[in-house]
Amino acid sequence: PEIDLDKLRGWKDKVVGKLTTGLSGMAKMRKVEVVRGVGRFAGSRVVEVTGVDGKKIELVKADDACEPKQAPTVANKVVNDGIKYVVGHLCSGATKPAAAIYDENDIVMVTPAATNDAITAEGLKMVFRTIGKDSQQGPTAGRFIASHVKPKALAILHDKQSYGQGIAEQVRATVEAAGIRPVMFEGLNKGDTDFSALITKLKQANVDAIYYGGYHPELGLLLRQAAEQGLKAKWMGPEGVGNKDLNAIAGDAVEGLYVTLPQDFSSEPANAALVQAFKDKKQDPTGPFVLTSY
Repeated sequence: PEIDLDKLRGWKDKVVGKLTTGLSGMAKMRKVEVVRGVGRFAGSRVVEVTGVDGKKIELVKADDACEPKQAPTVANKVVNDGIKYVVGHLCSGATKPAAAIYDENDIVMVTPAATNDAITAEGLKMVFRTIGKDSQQGPTAGRFIASHVKPKALAILHDKQSYGQGIAEQVRATVEAAGIRPVMFEGLNKGDTDFSALITKLKQANVDAIYYGGYHPELGLLLRQAAEQGLKAKWMGPEGVGNKDLNAIAGDAVEGLYVTLPQDFSSEPANAALVQAFKDKKQDPTGPFVLTSY
């Protein structure tokens, strides 16, 4: 949708870029990427020297912990503080309830990370995203499973959250269209740490491939416990599992994991000057959400 710029006038003395994202737990690494991208914009020469409408940008951070129940509290505080621009939220489950609040109050929200399709499919005129959608990533994973993994018995697991379950459903639809019917499609509870019963069930189903929709804490434990219990299968997950903290949790069991990740915008020739600007500040321009945040 187009932005009505008149709605963005009458800002406070400072044009404030509000970053609302989970600052801890599973999203910690991705938060760092978002902060780096927004910080580079806020510190750019154009913004520092000329500002926006003659006003300087102040970066304010907030924490929704990637929790849908906490996101409305964060969003309402943004409204009450008179902030008119949001970079966030990070997790789809937290983004959805916050987006409605921003739209109702004429606050521009751009998420650099939330991929659930519904976020930008509900007619909210002030809500945007700079990242791909589950309906792009899920089918990509599904086609890879069908054409390269070629499982005899596929299980699809998810964490029952907007992001994890949404992308798992896209994978299921894609593999079924390719003639592969998963032997399991099952959700687990975010925050669970003991997956012994689930792994036993996977072994009984003789699965040789497993797709997991969700984030790295649960997948790391699944990988490690599956290896300990002798489950041999090929694993795959979305960008929510693709960070170095997964290695610390899963150990050697992470070897061979397939992961889909967003396009590397830092490798695009058109972004060469921007990438160099990051490097000049001794900052890493890579990571799936750095340039989408910028």
